[in-house]
Amino acid sequence: MEDDELLDAQPMEGEGEDNLFAEEPATADPLAKLYEIAKTQGDISHLLDSTQLANLGARVVEDYELDDRSRASWKTKAQRALDRAAQEEEQIKNYPWDNASNVSYPLLTVAALQFAARAYPAIIKNDEAVKVKVFGTPPESAPPEVQQAASQGDRRAQMAVQAATEALQKRQAKIARAKRVGDYMNYKLFYEIEDWEGDTDVLLHQLPIIGLGYRKEWHDLDSGRCNAAYVSAMRLVVNQDVKNLKTAPRVTEEIPDVYPYQIEGRIRAGRYRQVSLPATAEDDQAPRMLLEQHRMHDLDGDGLEEPYVVTVDKETRQVLRIEAAYTLEGARMGGVEGEERVVGFDRWMPYTKYEFLPDLKGRFHSIGFGHLLDQLTEVVNTSINQMIDAGHAAIAGGGFIASSLRLQGGPGKTNTIRFRPNEYKTVTVAGSIRDAIYERNVPQPSPVMFQVLDLMLGAAKDITSTKDVLTGEANSTAPVGTTLALIEQGLQVFSSIYKRVYRGLKAEFIMLYHLIGAYGDPNDYLEVLDDPEADFAADFSGEGKDVLPVSDPSVATKMQAMGKAQLLMGLIGKGGNDRAIMKRAFEAFEIDDPEELLPVPMPPNPAVEAKAQRDQAAAEKDVAAGRKLTAEAAEIVARNTAGANPRGVPGMAGPSPDEMGLGGAPEALGGPEGGMA
Repeated sequence: MEDDELLDAQPMEGEGEDNLFAEEPATADPLAKLYEIAKTQGDISHLLDSTQLANLGARVVEDYELDDRSRASWKTKAQRALDRAAQEEEQIKNYPWDNASNVSYPLLTVAALQFAARAYPAIIKNDEAVKVKVFGTPPESAPPEVQQAASQGDRRAQMAVQAATEALQKRQAKIARAKRVGDYMNYKLFYEIEDWEGDTDVLLHQLPIIGLGYRKEWHDLDSGRCNAAYVSAMRLVVNQDVKNLKTAPRVTEEIPDVYPYQIEGRIRAGRYRQVSLPATAEDDQAPRMLLEQHRMHDLDGDGLEEPYVVTVDKETRQVLRIEAAYTLEGARMGGVEGEERVVGFDRWMPYTKYEFLPDLKGRFHSIGFGHLLDQLTEVVNTSINQMIDAGHAAIAGGGFIASSLRLQGGPGKTNTIRFRPNEYKTVTVAGSIRDAIYERNVPQPSPVMFQVLDLMLGAAKDITSTKDVLTGEANSTAPVGTTLALIEQGLQVFSSIYKRVYRGLKAEFIMLYHLIGAYGDPNDYLEVLDDPEADFAADFSGEGKDVLPVSDPSVATKMQAMGKAQLLMGLIGKGGNDRAIMKRAFEAFEIDDPEELLPVPMPPNPAVEAKAQRDQAAAEKDVAAGRKLTAEAAEIVARNTAGANPRGVPGMAGPSPDEMGLGGAPEALGGPEGGMA
């Protein structure tokens, strides 16, 4: 069936939960329904009758509640961890007495602050977060001998040089395109997408606490731009037993802050269907909880579920919007030849998962320090509160007073006296006051309790990597090498977690890249870059490049760089290049204008320089003399080889020994007359 014929398939009014629309038998084609849905832009809820909408709305809420129950244990610990990290006041504690100590030690607070303080500067560098990596082996220029042969007219060499030149030009063009894409994506993140940097800050503070976070990216219908927002894991409900977001049958986002006037505006704009929502509170303008569920559902009646986005009002379970989460190009066909049918879909999932630590039991929801430190935090808080209560009891005192002792504490305060500084009270007693008052003994905290507390705090610091050396409290007298080793050891946990964040960044930027390619404005691309070579369609085609964060997961931290600088400073005056050492140290400590602080290089000593020049001239003279003697000797050997000597011996012609500069008695040359005997 052709596309034009599919578009002519018109929906008919009907009823039934399992069918999208009731059609005449001649046109009841599931494939036609599927294509009709995919080609419908925006809300498709008008294709369902009221019964189907009511059933779908109820199903969305029930499935959401089922998924939320599956992660109840994770959610409880995560919420408790958030409360502890925020140092929010807990309920009043009434044991061992009313308003007893209820201090929460800031283990999670310190861990979250330290992680974010190290990760945030590595991810956000000024206004750059994205770079574009160009794949492929960089080509090499033609070898010099090939270039020389080409210049002499060798046809094969000329072809080789041309091929190498074209490969280099192609590589340079890809690099230029990569830079343009990176610049434009950074512009989108930092100057067009509202509060992307602020959301990243929130993500990096919340991630170590609850272990999970999401970034949502979509094409905003109101502004016509690509948008992104951080979604807390507390607000995105996924079944605990799924493997990943792409294969999850349902992913539900809680949207708790949608006001009635916003809903009415979307109804008038055609984004939501016409509904009447009764007030759920005394304030008729109180925000409503909406559920945006990305789910699989069979609307075309062929037995294969398709991906949709269904928006429902949680309180009334009314469907506000249904949108297809697939395209015609994303419908995969299969089956035997001649009987092909849809076998699957390329599903659009707008959420990117950021993980802190994978669940140790292999479940979907990752864990954070809040889960790992849940019991340790409870032990630490209990120990501290017990010691505070013991100190309070010891300071406040208490005991027994004999009935014979009359205390004048004022009306309604029998047997109770409160003292102010420098104040004495009058009492009536027959004997000694000491005999009438017995102060009870309050047991003091055991030294073992302090040891246990120290052990628990040490274990917590081991888990969170908040060593003294990482928090700026290292021993200043420790050797630099030891400090560097401690830094490396303390950053092991941080480095592995940061690589998981890096994976999330990569997935997020790839999604943004495809969003820009699908919905971006070529004119805006040219205007932002102001580059005549910019080609929006070619640059965002996805060919030959991959989008990656600019931050390196193995990048050296500032603390490591400072430790290395201290190591170098210890080598000053020991025969190295002191000026270069100082320059590196200033750069590691981020000192402005280090050149102004570096010592001016001393000019050379004139006498030493003159002597060096004389020595060099003498050496050059000796070399020249040696070369001259070598040349003369070679010339003599050549002449001797070419002719005969004066005594007639072949091959020995040449000058006499005197002419060769060989003095001495003729006998020394082998004969009475200086010739050959």
